[in-house]
Amino acid sequence: MLYVITIQEKDSIFSVLDETKKEGHKSFVLWSSFKIMGNIMKTFFINFAGCVVKMQLMHDITISEKLQPFLFEEIPSHVDIVLDVRNCIQLPHPEEDGIWKGSNYYVYHEKELRIFHANGVSNPPFSVTCFQEDGNVSLLYLKEYEHYFVGSSGIFNKIGAEQLLLQQNRLLLHASFIKYNGNGILFSGPSGIGKSTQAELWKCSMGAEIINGDRAAVGLSDEGWTAWGIPYAGTSGICYNQCAPISAIVVLRQAKKNKIGRLSAIEALRYLYPEVTTHQWDAKFVEKVICLLTKLISDVPVLLLECIPDESAVAILQEELQIC
Repeated sequence: MLYVITIQEKDSIFSVLDETKKEGHKSFVLWSSFKIMGNIMKTFFINFAGCVVKMQLMHDITISEKLQPFLFEEIPSHVDIVLDVRNCIQLPHPEEDGIWKGSNYYVYHEKELRIFHANGVSNPPFSVTCFQEDGNVSLLYLKEYEHYFVGSSGIFNKIGAEQLLLQQNRLLLHASFIKYNGNGILFSGPSGIGKSTQAELWKCSMGAEIINGDRAAVGLSDEGWTAWGIPYAGTSGICYNQCAPISAIVVLRQAKKNKIGRLSAIEALRYLYPEVTTHQWDAKFVEKVICLLTKLISDVPVLLLECIPDESAVAILQEELQIC
């Protein structure tokens, strides 16, 4: 596992490597603390759905066990996205409420600012995420709230994964992603519909591998439409740094008997659009999502599987996939 510290002192830049593992813990501590004149930028590289994300920050961080497999072992030859994380003395706090309100953040149109508030939007802000025109991301936080960002998950929860993916022509789909015979199958549908159940049935009865139990990035690659595992696991806790060409997307519905069929393009769009993470406040974002989703649906079979939670659902889907 590779970690790089870039120390900028006046006009000189030095790079050193540190592979220190925190004994007694599964997570890795990237950099031990030391003092030096000038700015110390800790940098590492993440494989995020086939894109290279360069994360640079000025404080020590513990990488979660889920993110570790997504780190590059060597410095990549190129970088797609730069994520810059810094502390500051004061944050911007516009007077108006913004164009979109989440549970703990406001979204502002100007430069796509996303301002986070501690324990609800009625409290003062503590961090700001800014999506820049060049595709890079800046994350600023107040120094006294640094404890929110000592773990990698605290940072990743605030960078807007769907935004990073869409600018690379990828979608973030709510789905259980399995790999069977080298191909990807995506079980999609609302929470509680049985995605994890079907993935587990394929694992137990067919030897399939569950790549991610809750989310998948989807986009075009040299191999056609591809699904990538990402370092978000949801409640399943399952996420691996693997990808596979997509053989089918399976929309799930619960039923008293098994029934399967291929959806028309209009039906597939109606079922899948709610499962894609979108910015409802941004018309251009929505337009691009629909454009990519329409292309995906035209190229990849989208099936509706009404099923019961047992191995008979596996059998009927396997038979249909052979036809597709």
